[in-house]
Amino acid sequence: MEKLRSKLLENDVDNIKKLGDLLRKIDRDNDDVLSVSELAEGMKDLGLEMPEDEVMEVFIELDKNDSNTVDLQEFFVAVRGCMSEAQLDICMRAYQKLDKDDSGVIDFDDLKDGYDFQGAARSVMSNEEAAKRFLLMFDSNKDGKVTKEEFLNYYAGRSRMSDDKFVKFVKASWKL
Repeated sequence: MEKLRSKLLENDVDNIKKLGDLLRKIDRDNDDVLSVSELAEGMKDLGLEMPEDEVMEVFIELDKNDSNTVDLQEFFVAVRGCMSEAQLDICMRAYQKLDKDDSGVIDFDDLKDGYDFQGAARSVMSNEEAAKRFLLMFDSNKDGKVTKEEFLNYYAGRSRMSDDKFVKFVKASWKL
């Protein structure tokens, strides 16, 4: 598994969008899940050729629900690695700040009325435009809602920076 993570980073696959693009590329039959053969081919495309038994070990590790396929969520969770406690804590603080109605998901209404995007890097946008862009970035399954897992997956792709740098980055992004 570490070989796969290292190869992804080496190829600049360091965030959720790039991981999604990669998954769609190696998902040969476009069914949003990977078979063992698709994973093997995808790893080969990355320049990471492994013996069949090692590919199977990685596949089994990725297939958390024993479905004999690896879905998008399983893939993201496995390859993103783990965030430190400090990183997880600051992400959860940001998530809670954005989830204005305390529903457990961030939706358009939380963002459009609940968060002031003025002063952010894209301050030329209205709050409504910024909310739509936020949903495009974080909402991996495109259902119009950002779950905690989607939010954490997004930031997990950036968690390789030092704790101090990561915490400052998230604090600055969400005015914490």
